[in-house]
Amino acid sequence: MNKSIMAALMSIMLLGGSASAQVKKQAPLPAEMEIPLKYGADRLGKRQDADMKRFRDNRLGAFIHWGLYAIPGGEWNGKVYGGAAEWLKSWAKVPADEWLSLMD
Repeated sequence: MNKSIMAALMSIMLLGGSASAQVKKQAPLPAEMEIPLKYGADRLGKRQDADMKRFRDNRLGAFIHWGLYAIPGGEWNGKVYGGAAEWLKSWAKVPADEWLSLMD
C-alpha cells in the first residue's frame, strides 16, 4: 500500500477516534425544562402523557385566548364586572399605568 493512502487512513482513524471520545452531555428536552412563570404553563414543549395522547387521538384541540384581562378575572377594586373580561379595562375605567402594572 503506498504511503499517501496509508497516511490518509491513519488520519481518518485518528480523527474518528477523537470525535467519538468527545461525547457531549445531551441538553434537556424542552418538555423537561422548568420555566419560571407567574401564570400559565410550567414547562416548555408538548405533553406526552396518556391523557394528552387520548386528546390528540380523538382529534381534539383547544384555543386559549389569554391577555392581561385574564389576571383580574373580571374583578377590579372589589367590584365584579359581568360579560367578556376583555372589556374590563374599559368598563372599570382603569388607568393605563395601573393596567400595565399587571405585567409586574
